[in-house]
Amino acid sequence: MTNRRRLFFLWAALLPWLFRAPAFADYQYRQTFNSRRKLAKRRSPRRAPGGAGTEKAREGLAPGRWREDVRRAIEALVRREGRSRPSYDPERPPLAVLDWDGGAVLGDSAFSIFLNLATDAGFHFSEEFWGVVPVVFGRQPMRSDEEKFIRLPRKIWRLEPSYLTYRKLMVESYFRTCSQVSRKECRIYLARLLTGLRPKSVEGLSLRVWNGEVKRPLGFEEIRDSLDDPRPARVPRGIRIAPEIVDLVSYLRKSGFDVWVVADSPEPELKALVPFCGVDPSRAI
Repeated sequence: MTNRRRLFFLWAALLPWLFRAPAFADYQYRQTFNSRRKLAKRRSPRRAPGGAGTEKAREGLAPGRWREDVRRAIEALVRREGRSRPSYDPERPPLAVLDWDGGAVLGDSAFSIFLNLATDAGFHFSEEFWGVVPVVFGRQPMRSDEEKFIRLPRKIWRLEPSYLTYRKLMVESYFRTCSQVSRKECRIYLARLLTGLRPKSVEGLSLRVWNGEVKRPLGFEEIRDSLDDPRPARVPRGIRIAPEIVDLVSYLRKSGFDVWVVADSPEPELKALVPFCGVDPSRAI
């Protein structure tokens, strides 16, 4: 290990002592494991991002909702493996990798962006797009409804039965897809629904959705296809980043770690949002 770059996974999703996320019952995935999958080797960056060789590290983590033994363990690891290590090499700093949705972030930013696209009919409705939506989950009814309301003034969409039906079916197609496949396949479905949209447009949309969701209370919204819909679709709303995570990222970077975020969110969305917890967009995959 002396000549290898050390890699430490600080998975925020595995920190129950930090915060407890609401149990979003609508998210149910069939757990799968691909034994053939191998970790790809990645070249180390030539220097740590953010000028990590010039800042003086703080003594430890700021007070917060840390469990005391966990906080001490993290600080001990940082002292042992960070810049204070005698063999520390700034050209090959240790890595710290954080999870995103459900980890660093309380909520699901990728789903929030999908919901915004469904609500505003912001998808690129092409043959390629409709080919992504499963037939068994309402492709044809959705397409027919979209053709009816899309040319009407936006201000009256919520009064149109075709719009209400389209929106609910689109949301349910996601939940029903995710209930029958693995988490990985489910999130690939979200990414494929972005077909035809430019990455820069997705980044701008991600920022607008984020700024709106952080102002919402954490909870649920009911999506109905009519006023008397007896079975509305319940969707999670609201997003938060735990201040402890922001502080952890700052502490790690100042201590000489190269901090990354890994997620199953579409990459243009992720790159737009990770700066909110202090991570450079080049360190989001």
